[in-house]
Amino acid sequence: MTPKSAWAALLVLAITFIACGGGHGQGRIVYITCPSSVTCEFVAVDSDGSNRQRLFSLEVQEGETPLLPQCSPHGGEIVYFLSAGQRTSIFKANLDGSRIVELTPDLSADDPVWSPDGSRVVFSAFAPEPAHPQLWVMNADGSDAHPITSDRDFNLVPAWSPDGGTIAFASDGTEGPTDAADVWTTNSEGSDPRPLITGATNDRQPAWSPDGQTLAFTRVEGPPGVIGAAGLGGQIFLASASGQDVRPLTAGAPHKFLPRWSPDGEQIVFSTAPDFGERFGMRDRRFQIYAIGASGEGQRKLTDEPNGAHFATWCRNP
Repeated sequence: MTPKSAWAALLVLAITFIACGGGHGQGRIVYITCPSSVTCEFVAVDSDGSNRQRLFSLEVQEGETPLLPQCSPHGGEIVYFLSAGQRTSIFKANLDGSRIVELTPDLSADDPVWSPDGSRVVFSAFAPEPAHPQLWVMNADGSDAHPITSDRDFNLVPAWSPDGGTIAFASDGTEGPTDAADVWTTNSEGSDPRPLITGATNDRQPAWSPDGQTLAFTRVEGPPGVIGAAGLGGQIFLASASGQDVRPLTAGAPHKFLPRWSPDGEQIVFSTAPDFGERFGMRDRRFQIYAIGASGEGQRKLTDEPNGAHFATWCRNP
């Protein structure tokens, strides 16, 4: 190879590396938007909101929306949940939309999250006893699904720690959406559940930093209820992994929810929602995606989807 051709090859490699997000180490942001009442799209953008790419489209029942997507640790697959008749169910797909598989055909299940090694998925599902949501774990192919909690509280929106040993989740109390939620933890097999962040009105949607030292979560504003249970409105807070040093990351309008860390731990992406008391649907343009530095600086809007942008997650270079 001549020096000139060697430099040309290196230039091509460098351009490819940067175009795939490798130059920043953050991966890309994947979110959902629904351009029609029966079609939703999984979309990827760079960490600054540029280079919008439609990954795949999904036909849905009228008015339904895929929820809470999460990319696998290796970045090649995505899980999400969707209404399936009178229940919700978890699905897995390749990032090009191929090989869509229903993982929980016999359960009413939602809130899927991968284990750090990609071999298992933790989720919320109704258990026979008690008859309200508990945490379950299954293999990544949907086999061996079993509950790991069985208390009287509603246990929702889990998050698996980077070392694989701990699962954080929102515990709603015995009355479900009418109770305020606290952040709890349990080990990955479901033993030793304990409160971690308590005493506030309504704390939900915990997310571990990549180094496992910090939790981001949504502190919901307003009274508990259906909107409060969904976590659609509040501010993003941070706390140490021990539940100490609780502090706000964001402030002011608009309402924010569902924080997700970048793979390098330097940024947090989140969704926004309309104010309480306002009428809205899931295709409302006021649902958009923002990002902020983990230090609390540099908040910026990443999307301006006409039918709303929802439930952003980070993915390793789709």
